Amino acid sequence: MALALGMAAAIACGSNGADATDTPVVAPGGESDAAAGDAGGEGDAGGSPDAATANALPLAVNALVLAGAPPDAAPVPLYRLRTPSGTTAAVAFRQSGATVEALDQAGRAIWTKEIGPGALFGGFDVDGDGLVDLGIVRAKDTATPCYGKPLAERTIDLVLGASGVVIPKIVPPLTDICWNFGYATEQWTVLAALFGAGSRDLVLQPQYTSTNANAFNPYAEGKAWVVGVENGVAVTRGTMTMPTVPAYDAFPAAQLAAQGGQTKHYAASHVPNGLVVGSGDAARLLFFTSGRAVQYGMSSPFTLLADRPWLTGNRADLVGRNYGLVMPDPRAPDEVALVAGTGAVSLFEDMHTGQMAFDRNGQIERHVAVYDARTNTVDDRFYSYSHDGNDAFLYEGRTAYPNGVWLAAPNAAASRLVYDVYQGGHWHAIVTTAGTTTTDVDVRDLFVWDVRDVDGDGELDVVASPSRDASDPDVPGYYFAKWRTVIFRWDEAARTLVPKKTVEGAIPWLVASFRDATRSTSFGFTYPVLTVATDDGGVALVLRKNDGTRLLARP
Repeated sequence: MALALGMAAAIACGSNGADATDTPVVAPGGESDAAAGDAGGEGDAGGSPDAATANALPLAVNALVLAGAPPDAAPVPLYRLRTPSGTTAAVAFRQSGATVEALDQAGRAIWTKEIGPGALFGGFDVDGDGLVDLGIVRAKDTATPCYGKPLAERTIDLVLGASGVVIPKIVPPLTDICWNFGYATEQWTVLAALFGAGSRDLVLQPQYTSTNANAFNPYAEGKAWVVGVENGVAVTRGTMTMPTVPAYDAFPAAQLAAQGGQTKHYAASHVPNGLVVGSGDAARLLFFTSGRAVQYGMSSPFTLLADRPWLTGNRADLVGRNYGLVMPDPRAPDEVALVAGTGAVSLFEDMHTGQMAFDRNGQIERHVAVYDARTNTVDDRFYSYSHDGNDAFLYEGRTAYPNGVWLAAPNAAASRLVYDVYQGGHWHAIVTTAGTTTTDVDVRDLFVWDVRDVDGDGELDVVASPSRDASDPDVPGYYFAKWRTVIFRWDEAARTLVPKKTVEGAIPWLVASFRDATRSTSFGFTYPVLTVATDDGGVALVLRKNDGTRLLARP
């Protein structure tokens, strides 16, 4: 019974991003695996709490393993209720064909609905009931061909997480764009919804709100829809004018596009990558698109508040792709990180195929930025462009983002960035000075998967794998990591990563999880390190061995 969460295909015109992929997700469960190779030597009983302890589910737990599932069955992500209801503290979703089922943290069915086929996404709470809601992209083939394949007309339905009730067609149907580059791109995708804790409403934007002369079927609406739910009915609050059409130039806050010329708008800007920040009257939509960061008010008339155009590395030959992860600093929410590059999941997938193939272009323009939403300024660090030197930089200068990129020491006012860079044939785990892109610590031959509290002690952990041991020859070519997971703590006084736990023979099992109010990615999903509840009330990491089977180990 496999569930597939469809990852977005090519992110933008001319992008050769992550291939369209189905990531299998199966139901939760409670078998135990011996943690063979665990440096601590213990085996862990992985499982789910019973009903009496459901609301005491450890905060570190974010996944389930299905009772009786085979050892190669993937875990399923759990999403916490804002307020636990009865014995339900968290919910998981699984999709099989036209059926979606919601389960609680013990694997018990909450509801099962026939909702029809489509690409499922979610992570928002549009009706404000404290439970994750879902969207589903519907597709219907048209008679119009594009390089031998029919274009599809797509729209989006809402699925309420509490009941499985479907609210149909919350946005108008749009037809895929056929480009003279030789392919088509979808208009409504799993990337469509931008959301955050500061507002229940969704901002729903097509992949292209306006095209350019390279489109065979032009589209120039130049707007995104703001949609809410009231009493079980979708309500359109209004629309936002996007920075892709001439009407954008009339906003007083609009600036000249970074790509040159005399217009403020830039047609065929790629799909916005961001989230809603702030709250109440101060809530605003903050996102990155081609060559700029922008902020809009979340109250009608949805005015442009700030515009910051820039091209990474001052490269006028680039279009300003800002694919990657967007995440505000939890300690300083006006400082917003953009790690423009591929996700850590690309190495995870390559580890299991043994080929450097999952995201060959690594999202094309690789750079890291910190955008200050108060001052409308950006601190940007350029690493590479994949097509330089006739694709000589497909891997050289590649950046990869962990699922969490901010690392804060206790009582710190601002956080440090953590991300991965492949340079000179070696991975480098970069730790910056607080709130900047300046490298403070460079840990060679280490790849970071996630930064989060995996053991529930209240402090962030850095979950990583070495890519080379000191005994290995010091030569280029260490792209693949070791089948080893190391949990580190950050020592702020010594400015170093200190190992807490090592598990031999496995790496974190990364599975597509819904985005949340704290981060957004241009893959459409996040890939956190997963932990399950143990029968004794603790937690265990869900790891995957080289043979594709599961290993549970205490963090």
